Amino acid sequence: MRPILATAGLLLALSSSASVRLPAIISDGLVLQQGVPIVLWGWADPGEGVSAWIGTSSGTTQALEDGTWRLALPPLDAGGPHELVISGASDTLRVVDVLVGEVWLGSGQSNMRWPVSGAADAEQEIRAADYPALRMFTVERNATAEPQRDVAGNWRTARPGEIADFSAVGYFFSRHLHRELGVPVGFIHSSWGGTPAEAWTRRDAFDKPTLAPVLARQTQAMEGMAKDRAAFDLSLSRLEPAMPSSNDLEGVWDTLMAFGQQEFQFPMVITVDADVPTVAFDGFGTEVAAPVDISADGVGWTFVAKSGGETTVRAIYGPGVMSGTVSTSQSQLSIKSQKRDPKTGAPVLVGIAPSGRVSHLFNAMIDPITPYRIKGVVWYQGESNAKPDQAYLYAELFATMIEDWRLAWAQPLPFYFVQLANFGARETEPPLDSPWAEVRDAQRRTLALPHTAMAVAIDIGEADDIHPRNKQEVGRRLALAALARQYGKPIAYSGPLYREARFDKAEVEVSFDHAEGLNTVGGDEVVGFAIAGADRKFVWANARIKGERVVVWSDAVRSPQSVRYGWGVNPATNLTNGAGLPASPFRTDQW
Repeated sequence: MRPILATAGLLLALSSSASVRLPAIISDGLVLQQGVPIVLWGWADPGEGVSAWIGTSSGTTQALEDGTWRLALPPLDAGGPHELVISGASDTLRVVDVLVGEVWLGSGQSNMRWPVSGAADAEQEIRAADYPALRMFTVERNATAEPQRDVAGNWRTARPGEIADFSAVGYFFSRHLHRELGVPVGFIHSSWGGTPAEAWTRRDAFDKPTLAPVLARQTQAMEGMAKDRAAFDLSLSRLEPAMPSSNDLEGVWDTLMAFGQQEFQFPMVITVDADVPTVAFDGFGTEVAAPVDISADGVGWTFVAKSGGETTVRAIYGPGVMSGTVSTSQSQLSIKSQKRDPKTGAPVLVGIAPSGRVSHLFNAMIDPITPYRIKGVVWYQGESNAKPDQAYLYAELFATMIEDWRLAWAQPLPFYFVQLANFGARETEPPLDSPWAEVRDAQRRTLALPHTAMAVAIDIGEADDIHPRNKQEVGRRLALAALARQYGKPIAYSGPLYREARFDKAEVEVSFDHAEGLNTVGGDEVVGFAIAGADRKFVWANARIKGERVVVWSDAVRSPQSVRYGWGVNPATNLTNGAGLPASPFRTDQW
């Protein structure tokens, strides 16, 4: 047996005696992209002939020496359902309920992963879901150092019993396209909460001086992780033979060391009887009296039996502590990891989890599906890079990632993304530095790349929740971009975008693209602008609309050198165009 993918306890293998096999994404209920060659691929015995046909399209090929095969069938028009048939030397596979229409890929972090069940009006949305021609394939989470050959997942239909855990942004985006275009829509959802852009980008893309800090940061974190790993290994050695090998705890170590505080399931079985707790690892068992402390020099494990049939398990390594409680009814131990700064007591990031390491998510969750033909990509991410030591790199990093995906698909994929929403406490004075605002501005500047568009969300965030519930409007704004840019619909798809600023003595005149019908919400006075002179001290500014421009000034700044709008974590803003789409935050400086 030759392993090709291991994830979430699932092992898929290709047998040397097997005939034709397909990747998970080519399965019942799939949606194929209309109007382009249909690319199929999979595995078979070396040299084995493979034939495929669907509708009026057919083709043949032969498996290579490594057992892989690929073929392209002529395009099909939107419609279905069809049956896709793939035949090898000794068996035939049939994929049923196949539709042809528009296929999009959605990726990013938790706001892309956020489910319909957590969106606004969730119960009503779930009850109303009746779209048999709208399908979603959700890629199971996996992170690996090397590119994988397949993913795990399956196609599901947008019905009340199915959509609760669909990506909400993906569902509302797809629903809008489906209603407007009248064709089947397939959405491939591949995201992971709390992940940075570098994890979704291939390693080779970082071979440029401008992105050297990304690799340097990872190297430093992993060196620190290795140092503490040595202490962890030492603690394991003190418990032999009760503890399994350190390799068996690789995943636990990665999780434990990569987060300052996180709960997770620890892969050991603990049983407790009325008298003596027994701790078992991989079949080995050891009876532990209460209390027993086998730590030394701050490194080791302490098992303490408590009354009531419960056992508290405590592990110590350096300044870090992980602890948890297991009862007689549990087969796994829920552990809370706490690695804290010995001076401040604050949680400390020690390493980088596999899901945050350069290329690991691309390798496992994107690379295996790159042969699949798609129309474009929608993306919602940036929060994990909105840090003081990372935000300044985001413009370069994000543009690099987009271009890297286009290389992987060998096509200029349309790439439409969500700008970070307003979140957190509102600043009382205009800030000079704001990593959150800097990532927003980096996203705006990424529009310099061709075939890109941005859904501004500065008006629909929530101050106390990084996951705003109004995913319907996010999906709609992304769909507007797709309908206008990809499908030629004569509609407004973007709010006002900064074009240029003309400084004239004490006033600054700012012009915009997408500014037809420039106005404010409710017709109120313009808010959200700040200006500064050469001293770089920003003050709130007055502003008035002049056609498709805004004139900005302040009596406190006689010679303005910079204008900013919506600059901050959760700024007050109200500028829109005639379509009611909000203006993007921006700055004219690079201070």
